[in-house]
Amino acid sequence: MGSIISSYIFPHPPVLIPEVGKGDENNAILTLDSCRKASSEIKQDNPTTIIVTTPHGPFFQDYLYLSTNSNLSGNFARFGRKDVGLEFENNLQLLDKIIHNANKEGIDAGGMDKKTLDRYGLSDELDHGALVPLYFINKELQGFSLIHISIAGFTLDMLHKFGKCISSAVKDSDERVVFVASGDLSHRVNENSPYGSSPLGSKFDNLLVESIRASKYNDLLNIDEKLCEGAAECGLRSFVIMFGALEGSEVKPQVYSYEAPFGIGYCVARFGTK
Repeated sequence: MGSIISSYIFPHPPVLIPEVGKGDENNAILTLDSCRKASSEIKQDNPTTIIVTTPHGPFFQDYLYLSTNSNLSGNFARFGRKDVGLEFENNLQLLDKIIHNANKEGIDAGGMDKKTLDRYGLSDELDHGALVPLYFINKELQGFSLIHISIAGFTLDMLHKFGKCISSAVKDSDERVVFVASGDLSHRVNENSPYGSSPLGSKFDNLLVESIRASKYNDLLNIDEKLCEGAAECGLRSFVIMFGALEGSEVKPQVYSYEAPFGIGYCVARFGTK
């Protein structure tokens, strides 16, 4: 029987990548150190597969997209470094189990051919939401397969239910899985943000970080939508999928760091098996 051996929240600012940040990554040194620490621990976990959820893959209101290509690749061309890229083998067997479980539960989820993605102006390459955490992980560990999952405009309850479908699929496999939920927090924490600041930014971030520390993940399923909108949050849906996958498991949360040096909240956290 397979298992999710640990789970992590990772932020995904491309500036963290030294080849992109060119020194500016050091302005987020707490986050940078925590990403390296988490990646070192993932090496110790030695997963056969990593599942990544990201807010920056193909997004649909009524369809949850999972990458179905045999090989999953991407680079940082959008951020001036086409030469910095990653490639992984897709775990198609586990992927099929996840899609089957979701469809069985009435959740419209699956892949999409490149022609259709092109019509929507979308890409089948790994997005920066996945690439940033994987950049750090790949420095420590190679040889694992990957599953790349986008978020959708479903209700938080349905995304949480989808997470349970992932957990069930993993248990029905022989995989040792690490779950990486990629997402920044509020984009309006302080005046350093290019999106402007709002008191709702720090309110959202405090609520999310304290909910993690107190293991009150389900509180986030009832979070005020106006708070989320006012805070311009990024990663909540990604995190909720992960919380669904952790439902019923005894895990110990550890918040490694939180900071907002560029006005955008970055949190790194681990959810290890007790």
